[in-house]
Amino acid sequence: MDLVLLASVGGFFALRTSPVPGGGHRPLEELYAGEDGPLAARVDKVAARLAAPERRVAASIAHLGLAARLWSLALGPAALFGRIPALTPDALHWDPSATSPDDLWLAGTAELPGTATRIREEVQYGHLDPLSEAFRRDGNISPQLLRGNAGSALAGAVRELVAYARAHDRPDVAARARALA
Repeated sequence: MDLVLLASVGGFFALRTSPVPGGGHRPLEELYAGEDGPLAARVDKVAARLAAPERRVAASIAHLGLAARLWSLALGPAALFGRIPALTPDALHWDPSATSPDDLWLAGTAELPGTATRIREEVQYGHLDPLSEAFRRDGNISPQLLRGNAGSALAGAVRELVAYARAHDRPDVAARARALA
């Protein structure tokens, strides 16, 4: 899988395969298991940066950003290459103080078939469901809002892939992205 080509779609599609020196990366599985401090710090950072009127507004924006990264890292490779990286929560590391593309890195090179079912298993069930629970532990945020964010993030990934496909004369990529979504 050509990660340089994948990153050329846009920053949300970039995936590091080694940690950023000095970064604060930890496996996402720790967040999902209840280590909420890094998530709270991320929401606080977003709230300060945006001068958000309510903390839950910042939480929604932080959730949307991470959901967009997760969908992009699965949908992009599936549309471009027909396969996806194994995005298991123990192998996918997140730095809550960083932004894309330095916020995520993947420890591992395993690849999976780029099917709609596999993408849903990896992203929705493997990440977005436990991520939503983590955000709900952090504060008063509606599960419906989080599901809406996830849907919006998926639609955004499709839009980026369609734009990439048009710019690079790759109608096959646009068709696969739409069909998979």
